[in-house]
Amino acid sequence: MTCSLPFLPSRLNPKLASGQAEGVEAGVARYHQLRRDEPEVWDYGPEALTALTISLLRTGQPNASVRIQQLAVAEFPRSGSAAQLLVRLYQYLGRADEARSALNALVDRVDE
Repeated sequence: MTCSLPFLPSRLNPKLASGQAEGVEAGVARYHQLRRDEPEVWDYGPEALTALTISLLRTGQPNASVRIQQLAVAEFPRSGSAAQLLVRLYQYLGRADEARSALNALVDRVDE
């Protein structure tokens, strides 16, 4: 089974983008710092993390993209689009068990 990720035009926050070379955990820390220190400058909601996820995937960093999308789901548990993208990302990467688990978690959230 193949799964394609939709083309997602993204408005990647330049400050998040500039941290891509630092590594994923440094990027997570940068995200938390920016969200705390500059909430009025940029929207740091799930869309900001999704844009970073897609950027990382497009630059050949699938593990980093998964980590960032996991963060999006953890930070914004009510965001169906963030959870859905995580499911699709796992499918795209051939990680079927993780896709099923993420899908079940999404269904559980809907049932709450």
